[in-house]
Amino acid sequence: MYNLGSIHISILAGRILLKDVKYHSSNMTVKIVTAQISWRYWLRVPATEDDLNHAHVGGEECKTDPYLSLCIE
Repeated sequence: MYNLGSIHISILAGRILLKDVKYHSSNMTVKIVTAQISWRYWLRVPATEDDLNHAHVGGEECKTDPYLSLCIE
C-alpha cells in the first residue's frame, strides 16, 4: 500500500517533485518527505555553413570590441 501526498512533473523545466510519499508493506515502511529529480537536456542543432564561415579559429588574428569582449570582423 502506498500514499502519495503530491507530485509535480515539469518536462520542459526538467523536474519531478515529490512530497509526502509513503510506502507500507508487512515488514517495512518507507517515507519520503521531499524529493526532487532534475535533469538537463538540449536540442541538437547542427551548425550551418554560415556559422562555420564566421567562426573564430584559434591562432587567427582577432579584433576585439572593448565593450563586448567579442571578435569582430
